[in-house]
Amino acid sequence: MFKTFQHLRWIIVGLTAVVLFHITIENTAAKKSEIVSQLPTGRSAFSTAVVEGKIYVIGGTLFENESSGPFGLSTVEVYNPYNNSWKKVADMPTPRSNAGAAVVDGKIYVAGGLAAIDRRMESTKVLKVVEVYDPQTDTWERKQDISQPRLSFGIGVVGRKIYAIGLYSCDSSHVWLRRS
Repeated sequence: MFKTFQHLRWIIVGLTAVVLFHITIENTAAKKSEIVSQLPTGRSAFSTAVVEGKIYVIGGTLFENESSGPFGLSTVEVYNPYNNSWKKVADMPTPRSNAGAAVVDGKIYVAGGLAAIDRRMESTKVLKVVEVYDPQTDTWERKQDISQPRLSFGIGVVGRKIYAIGLYSCDSSHVWLRRS
């Protein structure tokens, strides 16, 4: 299991490293891209969400720590594409990487993820914590945990319901449903 985790992690790190340090605007018709800004905190395995046209970059692992740890940040930064600026907002209560993020009613729900001190399996914890961020008040609130710890899973919203699909490092795949 540890080797599988390492293999998946290096694939994610490699893919993320290709595009991570820059936010890129894609113009598919012209087949060109333009670098518009750099992330204030260089990191991988973070979550993203969009609320009112602003991009939230949540948690992750610092680039300088991605091979040894610790894994999991509480840092949250917001990019405003209208004025090309970054702003740091309230830290997430639970530091983590590889979490899922979804938006319902203008609030960002962050679920699951990975918290680890270093690469030893005894210090690694796959989380089932759910926290919600309210951009209007710049505050976090703890919600009911998801049923199974999970990381690197799919997440989506349909009809104000959040679906978390798939598990990593758990017994089987499940769908978690948040009832409004």
